[in-house]
Amino acid sequence: MFRQYQGFIVPIGILMLCVIVIIFGIIPGARQTYALFSQISDARQEVSDLRAKVTLLGSLDEATLFSQLSLLSSAIPVDKSVPTILSTIDGVGAATDTIFSSLQLTSPGSIATEAAKRQTTEEAALGSYLLPFTLTMEGNYQQLRNTLASLTSSRRLLRIKNFSISFANSGVGRSIMSMDTFYAPLPKSLISGTKKLVPLTQKEDAILTQVSSLPLLSRGVAPVGVVSVPRIDPFSP
Repeated sequence: MFRQYQGFIVPIGILMLCVIVIIFGIIPGARQTYALFSQISDARQEVSDLRAKVTLLGSLDEATLFSQLSLLSSAIPVDKSVPTILSTIDGVGAATDTIFSSLQLTSPGSIATEAAKRQTTEEAALGSYLLPFTLTMEGNYQQLRNTLASLTSSRRLLRIKNFSISFANSGVGRSIMSMDTFYAPLPKSLISGTKKLVPLTQKEDAILTQVSSLPLLSRGVAPVGVVSVPRIDPFSP
């Protein structure tokens, strides 16, 4: 019996050895090779994205970027900038000959720093923080009408949520408005080096043009500092 099957022992042993080599050698090696190729492919894509980012950054003009940032910060400051709210309202009052009798911040701690403040759902959807306040003004019908139009068309962006108007027998009206203004702090950390940068779209350019056409009634908007650093090409030899 043993002699009858003796010839199969060596082939079966070789077959078992091949199976063991495949399971514990070739398959893990193939997996490691595939993972290595995937890492190389990802690294090549990151290098390509970084090259594109360097090219885009090199094509940008620092003075233009500073001008655009200053323009946008005059509409939506990087902090609450209460003085610019007051000067905007003062400018509107001077232009329309309307009397503003009171301004009250309606959120407790409104002028405190935003270090511990979390964005609400509405703020997250808008992409900025809100500073609510109540404004009371007095004037005749035309003055109040002009004031409402001016408040919502100044470069320091203001939003009227609701308002009430009452008139006395003398024709002098009094309006109480619930309003919001906006601010957007600068990011506290730089974006990821692998995140793609894209130039401004036509829609974004149109927004810049629209903002620049709005009258700047507020004064004292501090320009956002820009630190100049030498441009270094990380891919240069």
